[in-house]
Amino acid sequence: MQRLDTIAGEAPAILTGDFNVNAESEAYKRATSMPGVLVDSYAVADEKTGVAYTYHDFDRIPEGERQKIDYIFVSPAFDVQRTEIPDESTSGTLMSDHNPVITTLACPAQTTTE
Repeated sequence: MQRLDTIAGEAPAILTGDFNVNAESEAYKRATSMPGVLVDSYAVADEKTGVAYTYHDFDRIPEGERQKIDYIFVSPAFDVQRTEIPDESTSGTLMSDHNPVITTLACPAQTTTE
């Protein structure tokens, strides 16, 4: 979080990736527990569609055991309108061992000082 603060400063930030942890992990809780720093876009989305997991290991993990380990964390300044995790296993061709996370954000207004 210190590195993010160094890079983004006061500007709104987006941090994405495969974090290899679920929402019950200490790392996730640390990332989302600092007020005003980052929120999990999936957790705060106005609308959620798709499945609730991202990792399926090319359909080798039984559906009830799959977890969400990929995240889009955003500054609270963003309005998270919609988040989707499409179930790629229904397409017949798996391009990855993870489903993507797709989020629609409304960007905060930028103010300039002169």
